[in-house]
Amino acid sequence: MKTPIGVTIISPDDLDHILDSAVRYACGRGTYADSAVLDVLERNRMRLRKATALALADWIERREPHNSRWTDMAWLLRRGPWDKPGPLEADGVDRRILFACAFRHDIDSTDPRMPRLWETYTKRYPQVLFTDWWNRVSARDLVWGNLIPLDEPLGDVQDVAGRIQPVDDRWVRVFRILRDTPEYGKGKA
Repeated sequence: MKTPIGVTIISPDDLDHILDSAVRYACGRGTYADSAVLDVLERNRMRLRKATALALADWIERREPHNSRWTDMAWLLRRGPWDKPGPLEADGVDRRILFACAFRHDIDSTDPRMPRLWETYTKRYPQVLFTDWWNRVSARDLVWGNLIPLDEPLGDVQDVAGRIQPVDDRWVRVFRILRDTPEYGKGKA
């Protein structure tokens, strides 16, 4: 059975992590990312686990105490309902923005589990991560973030001047997957 457009089947653990990371990246930026992530959170807040929802509400109130739309969301996150089963609901563009914001948050993390988690996401959510150049833009973010060794071939991923050697190569496997996998539904993926 095919999943309807606008719906992504996602585990509760993944949903909690992706929404949490995306909010922490996008909240208060005043860009399309801010608005898109808030739109997705509005449609999916009841699917968060209670602990995640309450932690996000606390974080939002500290980060954006005077932004009415975000503070309204913090209020809603505190009141539930929580743990409602169901898929991630988002249009295609907002879904890709959500995952991109979560990715950008996580590549700045010092948590050594993040690269392995995103490697797993490339297998679980190829319809998101390999559509409309999401993978190429995210591979570029790894390069621009100085997370890819200087001797790693970039292929058609855009380089940036002034790159430095990263401390480690923990993001290289994810970079290679993003660089080398064709768009979802095109070629061998």
